Amino acid sequence: MALIKCAECQTEMSDKAAACPKCGAPKAIAAAAPAKSWSTGKVLVVGLLIIVVIGAMSELDKSGGGAPATAWAPSKEDIANQPARSKLIDKMGGAGLWSKIGECETIEMCVWVRAPFYALDIDKKRDAIQLVWTYHSVEQKRRILTMRLRDAQSGRDVGIYEREKLTMK
Repeated sequence: MALIKCAECQTEMSDKAAACPKCGAPKAIAAAAPAKSWSTGKVLVVGLLIIVVIGAMSELDKSGGGAPATAWAPSKEDIANQPARSKLIDKMGGAGLWSKIGECETIEMCVWVRAPFYALDIDKKRDAIQLVWTYHSVEQKRRILTMRLRDAQSGRDVGIYEREKLTMK
């Protein structure tokens, strides 16, 4: 036995009863509204919306902690300067400024800096990191939103470069 509500007085009654026990309304009036069913079309639309939302969230994750990727394409000049940037980055690495440049677990890019990097004044640090940022942005054909600086020996965060601004801890 299922319970339905009377259309007149909203009293619960048996679906087997001929009339409402409270107000006497006949069952035909007291019949419950038919259950709404999901059509195949509705299911497909909802499923498609879920896929689009998940895809958008995935892109936000890839772009750095929920920030949307910056629309950008490297210029011909940027591309032409890549070999010179690469040589300079290698030279700075050879001078001991950093031990490694690459992706890290929580943010787009990390630069593991060494003792000679700390000896630079803030402008030279910013210029060095901006060189690395520009090189990798051009290589990936998108602006890297954030670069984290980590101490090569301890692994702790020592600075961050985002929106072309260097902040040292």
